[in-house]
Amino acid sequence: MNNDISLKEKLKKLELLRNSKVCFGICSNTSDGKHIIMFDYDDISLNDVKNDIIAIQKKFNLSAFYVLSSDNGYNAFCLSKKSISEIKEIYNFSKHLDPLYIKLSFEKRGYFVLRMSGNKKLILTIVTNINKDIISFAHYKFFKDIMRFNLLEFNHDIYIPYHDNLTTFRIIGYKSVKHGFLECEV
Repeated sequence: MNNDISLKEKLKKLELLRNSKVCFGICSNTSDGKHIIMFDYDDISLNDVKNDIIAIQKKFNLSAFYVLSSDNGYNAFCLSKKSISEIKEIYNFSKHLDPLYIKLSFEKRGYFVLRMSGNKKLILTIVTNINKDIISFAHYKFFKDIMRFNLLEFNHDIYIPYHDNLTTFRIIGYKSVKHGFLECEV
């Protein structure tokens, strides 16, 4: 008997998480051991976020960044796949990332989580490089098809990445830091 949960059952669980008082987030890790890049910015201006991302994008030759508004500031993600050591170097270069987010991600979890519950809106796409990074197809599909964010298409004139053909991503449900941590994978 196959113990794998069907996509339909996973989407049902995701919808339950979206409508519950439990937070849910997508994890950075991909099934081949790499990670997409996820940032958390608290208590800074959108202009500072934009300048930080542009500097990072240029220095590390990364593909498009997508900036989301959040309850406490801004989140951003880049679908370029990197090793944990490469991401650590990127984080060390940033001037404005939330130090608690960095600490939890590197010291406690070993991966990054981008909270998707609440009023997340895609507000900005930043492209500074013509780039051929390998991107996470599973994360692309999650953000485009499930979250319904307007992401750049693969054949866009200045954004021509390759994707990995992987289809697995992890979503966790958890109580907020104020109420403890409860992990449940979807």
